[in-house]
Amino acid sequence: MLWLIPAVYSGQGSGGDRLASTLDGLNVDQRWIAGAHVKWRTGEPDGKEVSESGVHSHCSAFVAAACERLGVYILRPPDHSQTFLANAQSDWLAEQGEAQGWTAVGTFEEAQRDANDGMLVVAVYKTRKAESAGHIAIVRPANKSVSLLRKEGPDVIQAGQENYVSTSLRNGFRHHPNAWRRHEVRLYRHLVNWPP
Repeated sequence: MLWLIPAVYSGQGSGGDRLASTLDGLNVDQRWIAGAHVKWRTGEPDGKEVSESGVHSHCSAFVAAACERLGVYILRPPDHSQTFLANAQSDWLAEQGEAQGWTAVGTFEEAQRDANDGMLVVAVYKTRKAESAGHIAIVRPANKSVSLLRKEGPDVIQAGQENYVSTSLRNGFRHHPNAWRRHEVRLYRHLVNWPP
């Protein structure tokens, strides 16, 4: 039997609809592009040279901008530089997030349901090596079966080596194979105060 996580965001004006609309309005497929130095709030290139070697992507800046747009604080510039910000956000969520309204989410099913209800849910992975970048993404509203959620995780919107308006968590975190294989992705949620 196929069970579906209810798509409560399908009704006009619901929290899930508002969340999806806000996330889509950030135009992540056109901004926060890897390889460029960007303004963290807008994802637009700022004209500065990229001085670091290796992949220069903006997952954490995108999440910070989305959270700010939704009126929710997560560690962000200038409180931390954009360099290794995803790892720092992971630590911050675990150590200080609860004081700022973030709570841990235990399962993919719960994370998808929360996003469908209009809650802000982030999926974050901290690397074991300090000199290696982690990854962070936002769970977006979607209608997925429990079996599909267990196979590939909830749907996410993200910046990164590739930017996605919508992809599975498993695909979005594929450049960090240990995140999926070792079950090291952590999920956190925060209420969004949607206007009436």
